[in-house]
Amino acid sequence: MVADIRKIQQEIDKINQDTTDIVLKAQDIYQRYLSLLGASVSRQLILSSYHLCTQTYPAAFLQLPLHQQQFLQQELQNHSQQLQTALEHILDQLDPLLPAQAIDSQTINSQTVDSQALEPQAILMVLQNIEQAIFVALRDQSAATNELLQKNNIIPTMAIDLLFEVAAKAAEHGRSITTTPHLITALMDDATEAQSDARHGPVVAIFCSYQI
Repeated sequence: MVADIRKIQQEIDKINQDTTDIVLKAQDIYQRYLSLLGASVSRQLILSSYHLCTQTYPAAFLQLPLHQQQFLQQELQNHSQQLQTALEHILDQLDPLLPAQAIDSQTINSQTVDSQALEPQAILMVLQNIEQAIFVALRDQSAATNELLQKNNIIPTMAIDLLFEVAAKAAEHGRSITTTPHLITALMDDATEAQSDARHGPVVAIFCSYQI
């Protein structure tokens, strides 16, 4: 009986160790993925912003004084860097899959990790939180960049949240409403002229996504 209990415990320990190894690999993969995603998306944010200024709304951009053009370009670079930093540090902001003391120790085994942290539901929750954090980082920086462009009169004032909602719903159904990467094109109601049923022409704005 004692031998059977010991064998069962050994099997449980082995399962926990295997799960720990998998979780460690997952954390390493996610960290490398977020670094690559941050570098790629931040670069695309700059390219898309420049495309929007020089190809989509060139007249609005050229109307800006030279010093304001230079300031806008510097601010776009800053937004790009902020996005990259936010993505690269997502794992730091969330509950880790494994405790820091377990990751830092030279020998990681089932005794150093809370067994509850290795439950499939707990692991799935953390992975879902990571995906949500990526979405929020992309959405927030897209909104901030569009607000910057609006303040400089490059793109028309519009309901950014509504525009993103349209894009998100399209993405959920596997439809893309972007032509140039990270640029969204949509028809938006003009709230100031709603009674006349007037509409803007197609509005183009920044919409960062998982495109790499």
